[in-house]
Amino acid sequence: MTEISKKLLKTSAKKFPRYKERTPLRQLVKNDPSYLQTTASWLHHNYEKSRLYSDALAKKLFASSLDKLTLSTPDISLPVARKSIVIIEKPSTPPKKEDNVLTNAIQIKELIGQMSAPVNFLVNPRNRRLTAKFKPRLLTEVTENKSCPSSVSPAEEQGKESPLFLPTPREILFTDYRSGEIYEAKLELKNVSSVLRPCRVIPPATKYFLVGLGQFPNEQGLVAPGMSCLYTIRFAPDTLGSFKDELEVVTQSSTSIIVPLLAKRPHPILTLPSVLDIGFCLIGCKLVTHVVIKNIGGSGCFCMMPADLWNTTAFKTYAQQEHITIPPFCIGPATFGMRKNLVGVIEVRFEPHIVGKYSCKLAIVCDNCEVKYFTIIGHCQKAKVMLVEHEGLCSKPLPNESYDSLAHHLIRFRDTNVFSFEQKIITIKNCT
Repeated sequence: MTEISKKLLKTSAKKFPRYKERTPLRQLVKNDPSYLQTTASWLHHNYEKSRLYSDALAKKLFASSLDKLTLSTPDISLPVARKSIVIIEKPSTPPKKEDNVLTNAIQIKELIGQMSAPVNFLVNPRNRRLTAKFKPRLLTEVTENKSCPSSVSPAEEQGKESPLFLPTPREILFTDYRSGEIYEAKLELKNVSSVLRPCRVIPPATKYFLVGLGQFPNEQGLVAPGMSCLYTIRFAPDTLGSFKDELEVVTQSSTSIIVPLLAKRPHPILTLPSVLDIGFCLIGCKLVTHVVIKNIGGSGCFCMMPADLWNTTAFKTYAQQEHITIPPFCIGPATFGMRKNLVGVIEVRFEPHIVGKYSCKLAIVCDNCEVKYFTIIGHCQKAKVMLVEHEGLCSKPLPNESYDSLAHHLIRFRDTNVFSFEQKIITIKNCT
């Protein structure tokens, strides 16, 4: 063992004299009160900690002493057996002023950090200022679709306030209704903020939509966070047409909430062409055509009438008839109803008396005030026939030969015997 290690062991023994030999517990315990006397477990734990600290301190001192020492080797020409190690201590140099200033600055900085550490306590979140970083949290956050590009700039989005009440449903829609009846729907307004708030509903502008009294959780008309109030929306149509309006909900926010009010039935769609050509008919004859139609839209009732009489007082008179007569056409039925995907038949009769082209324009009026126009076209002709192929056809009769003066063509047969016959083939073409 070297002299340096012996010195280190001596210094550690001086600092920690009790670790030379463990004294028994009876010698350590003094005549003190029972609550001031040390226990065996306390001595044991502190002994282990002190032993580890002394070992670490010895290693540190040994390392620092080696830094102050230099090693010198003898001349290379000497034999290896006579080599010796000479330990020379470095002269201790006094510390520079710059080092003292730096260490003082580091100590002052550590001292200031220790003094300011107890001041860094957690701030009560209720006392924070309402800045852009700390906004009042809502109970429900409305997620926007980031995939859809928006034309609103980020500055405008920051300026917008989040809604304090969440309407359910977002829009009120009436689909199945009849004229003269009243329909109701419920509108729920939920408080999504963290504060007790009031709300007020402004009634719509049209007469077809009405708003009832609100149902609030308490008598003061206030809504607690997470709770909701109910409003009854009534719809009273006078026709089966489409209606549109909006409802405004006023809260403590600067922007009000708009709830659309819509009344719209599925439109009936008939597979009826705009021009219906029934074909040709001879003078004095009758042509009956059946047109098959299908409703591929919503259900509805229909009434047919002449197009020039639509939107007049004659609507009721045509609605009570079975057929519509517009010479030379007769169309029926005048009124009919069709549900979705139902097939119906319209009968068209054509009885012309003069050669020519006939047409009439009709209007099919639906019960939701929608109108569809279509035209019926018919042609009247005379019978036209011509000979295409013939045998023995002659244009002039022989002298003293009997014939029909109104005939345009003559067919002559050869002389034959009694009880015998002769035949010829003639091809006739219908040109109508």
